[in-house]
Amino acid sequence: MAEGKNSIIFYRDWKEIFESLEDKDCAELIRHIFKYVNDENPETKNPIVNAVFIPIKLILKRDLKKWKSICDRNKINGSKGGRPKNPEEPKKPSGLSGNPEEPKKPDIDIDIDNENIFIYNEFYDFQISISNGDSNYLKLVKILFGDNEDKKILKGVLSIREQLTYQEFLGCLEYAKKYDKKISDSLLKIDNDKKYYKGKTSLNRTLKNWLSNKFVK
Repeated sequence: MAEGKNSIIFYRDWKEIFESLEDKDCAELIRHIFKYVNDENPETKNPIVNAVFIPIKLILKRDLKKWKSICDRNKINGSKGGRPKNPEEPKKPSGLSGNPEEPKKPDIDIDIDNENIFIYNEFYDFQISISNGDSNYLKLVKILFGDNEDKKILKGVLSIREQLTYQEFLGCLEYAKKYDKKISDSLLKIDNDKKYYKGKTSLNRTLKNWLSNKFVK
C-alpha cells in the first residue's frame, strides 16, 4: 500500500465470495488480503484462495490508483496557492445591505474524485473478474453499454436496482436455451419501454420473465 494510505474498502459484493468458502479458506483469504495491502507479498499453496483473490486484488489496485489520482490532483491544486491578503486593504461591507457576492470555491478540491477508472462500472468490472473472462458474460456487458443493434447504452435496464451477477447470468442462459430466445433481444425490448424497467428491482427476475414470456407488469 502506498505511503500515507492507511485504509482499504471492503465491498458488499465480496460477500458472495466469502460465503462460498469453507471457514478455513475464508480465514486464510482475509489474512492474505491484509498481508497484500501491507506489502508483504503473500504467497499461498491454497488454489482456492489463489483463485478468489484475483478479482479482489484487481479491485484493490483500482482503488489505489484512484486514491493516488486524488492525492496528485490535490497537490497540484494546493501548489497553485492563492493571492496573499493585503493588510492595508480596507474591510469590505458585511453584506447586510445590498447584494452579497457569490462565495468563491476553495482552491483545493477535497470532494470525492469523480474520475471514472472503471472499464464499464464497478459492479460489472467486478463480475467480469469473477467470471474469469467468460466471453458470453463479457458480451452481455458490452450489450448493456452500447454494443448492440440500437447502438446505445441501455440506461433503462441499467437503472434497475439489482443488476445481473455472473451466477444469475448463467441461469438466464439456461432460460434462453429452454425458451429459444436471445438475451440481447430481450434486453433491447425491456429498455425500449419504460413500463418494463421502471420500478423494477431485479434485472435477473425481469429478464427471466421476458425470456419465459411471463412479462412483469
